[in-house]
Amino acid sequence: MNTQSNNSKYTVQVNEDDSINLRDELEKYLIHWKWFLLSGFIAVVLAFVYVRYATPQYSVSSTLLIKDNDSSLGSELAAFQDLGMLGGGSSNIDNEIQILKSRSLAKTVVKDLNLNISYYKKGRVKETEIYGNQVNYRLIALDSMKVYKKLDTINYFEITESNEIILFDQEKLFPKKIVLNEEFSIGAYAFLLKKEEKKEVASASKTKDFRISFKPTRKVVDGLVKNIQVAPIDNESSVLQLSMKHAVRKKAGDILNTLIVNYNTDAINDKSEVGERTSSFISDRLSKIEEELEIVD
Repeated sequence: MNTQSNNSKYTVQVNEDDSINLRDELEKYLIHWKWFLLSGFIAVVLAFVYVRYATPQYSVSSTLLIKDNDSSLGSELAAFQDLGMLGGGSSNIDNEIQILKSRSLAKTVVKDLNLNISYYKKGRVKETEIYGNQVNYRLIALDSMKVYKKLDTINYFEITESNEIILFDQEKLFPKKIVLNEEFSIGAYAFLLKKEEKKEVASASKTKDFRISFKPTRKVVDGLVKNIQVAPIDNESSVLQLSMKHAVRKKAGDILNTLIVNYNTDAINDKSEVGERTSSFISDRLSKIEEELEIVD
């Protein structure tokens, strides 16, 4: 009996010591509650600033059906495939993916959409890219063949209260006054700055300070090839999904749409060329067979 009583007293004593130690540990930290509160407030403010001023990245996607080429060739032409005159048979999904991600196809998109030049408006805290009808002043390269190969620069434009346009270089030094629709130089290349005539000017283009970034075609193509993702919807599907992320949703949509249009155009041209070669080959073979039959007859 005494033993049990001693054990229970010991247990109670241990529990009381544990509670006392825990309280002491908490008090060591709670004494600095002001710093914890300040840290939490700063974290909330930083999160708000990041969400407010960080550049959002939009994910845009599109789908493309890859048709089988067997039906287009026809069973009656299957014998000529062994001679290497008609190309390879059915479409290989992996090959089509490589075509869609090829530099040659991306280069056509850059040319069609003039992606060498990007426009940015100046905000209170950050710059924002503008595109399409948001662009109020458009830069025109007079010798685009040379410019698109070599020029890699950033220039700033400021419009004064008297509507004068001042051009600055990348370091915002050496200001130079330019006039709309009149030739001026950036480095060794000639340009024009034209004002877009719109019935309604988008609010994003009303800024008086803007930046124009000019990149050579190879860099823009590298960026497209790296950014555009192409993958089948599932393992057994012949439908490909094209996707990319960009800060300007409309620009990303135009890039994917133009890529698909140019891909289809190239595919039609290839099939037309194959059809012409096939027709020529068959006509030639029939002509030779006819000659041989006449000799035999």
